[in-house]
Amino acid sequence: MTVLCFLMGTYGDVRPFIALAEAFSNEPVTLAAPPEFEDHIRSHGVNYVKIRDSLTAAVTDSPEGKAFKNANVFNGLSRAVGLFKPLFSSWRDDIRKIISETNPKVIVLSTFPAMCALDIALDSNIPTIIIHTVPARPTSHLLPATVGMGYSAPFQFLNSFVWNTSMKAAGSLNASILREIGAEETKRLGATSLTGEYIQRFTTAPFEVETLYIYSPLLCPKPGDWTDKDHVTGPLVVHSAAAPLPENIEAFLKHSESANRPVVFFGLGSMLGIVFSASETTTLISKCVEGIQSTPCSIIVSTKGMPSDAVLPDVTNHADRILFTDAFLSHSLLFPRCAAVVHHGGSGTTHSALVYALPQTLEPTDRPAVSLIVPCHADQPFWAAAVHRLGASPAPLAPRGLTPAAFAGRINEIVDDRGNVMRERVKEICLEMRKEDGVARAAQIISNLIG
Repeated sequence: MTVLCFLMGTYGDVRPFIALAEAFSNEPVTLAAPPEFEDHIRSHGVNYVKIRDSLTAAVTDSPEGKAFKNANVFNGLSRAVGLFKPLFSSWRDDIRKIISETNPKVIVLSTFPAMCALDIALDSNIPTIIIHTVPARPTSHLLPATVGMGYSAPFQFLNSFVWNTSMKAAGSLNASILREIGAEETKRLGATSLTGEYIQRFTTAPFEVETLYIYSPLLCPKPGDWTDKDHVTGPLVVHSAAAPLPENIEAFLKHSESANRPVVFFGLGSMLGIVFSASETTTLISKCVEGIQSTPCSIIVSTKGMPSDAVLPDVTNHADRILFTDAFLSHSLLFPRCAAVVHHGGSGTTHSALVYALPQTLEPTDRPAVSLIVPCHADQPFWAAAVHRLGASPAPLAPRGLTPAAFAGRINEIVDDRGNVMRERVKEICLEMRKEDGVARAAQIISNLIG
């Protein structure tokens, strides 16, 4: 084995690593990930190794995850420790075992594996690289993406202040978790690489490692106060042939096209299960279904990731305009046939919606799909603000502000003449982003470590 990648998160976090693996046609690449991603990874012909515990499953199904979702300022720290300590401990055991058994030439850590097990990778003396989907090094030019405050404060000193505050909070939380895990590992294993010295410098150790930021510099340019170890590569986009769209989706698209009815795609991915309860999911989807009837559009609503006890509204009388699906849909095939893509604003989906806004073979009459971002938490307000500030989307629509009238208003803004400027900006960004070839740049940087 040459390249061993450890990843954790959602499908949007997995797809870039599949793209990266496909770039190493002459070098074996293995992706280590939770079991829910095995079939998807193997379907692309990429080697797979199991990491036992899933972050998504822990957040949505475990008592600790449910408690964490309902945390407040008074109990947030203890509940975060309760959720992440067993996960970090389990992931560390798996990462240590997989590295020992596979002996790779390069180790690639995504964000969560880097947070909990960077010391294990460094202790192996195997060249290690970190991959982030959001800015992770402090800077005066941007707000931290994961604090949910948008793209940038009005003044640079405020950006720096928020970075310093958030880094101290995150460092304190991580140190308390790692300290407990280190004590337990010493008892179980007789030793641990989580020494007091390493924990003390944990907030600086990640910045001593080559780091790839796999997003577009069009959306977020590399800040001038970063170092040569920080590489903004562009997005990692899968180029292999996609599975055809399901027959019912294809039929729905053709019917809408023949009726000259613009198609809207609505999909919040795993957020439906992670952020929203069953009743909240039902309410959210019902508002979108009601709102779309005040537009000239059809809508495809993805229910993938929805809580199992959520109830979908009855749309029998509107079956020609409203379609629910829990199928896995290829962005590259679906998005170019849409007028609007409503999504949560995760890094992966944000870039997919822009890269695939137009067909690969352009016709003069092609109109790009414009994103309407419904940011739910973490880095999503950051990416929503990044797209909107470029004039490539209407103002983001927070879930709590999503009413049928507000939803219809944003969609109409996209599909009628008011959307002409946005469509032109999306087209420009789409064509420029396709030139970035983040996969090739990331692969070259990793190859340099192989030697």
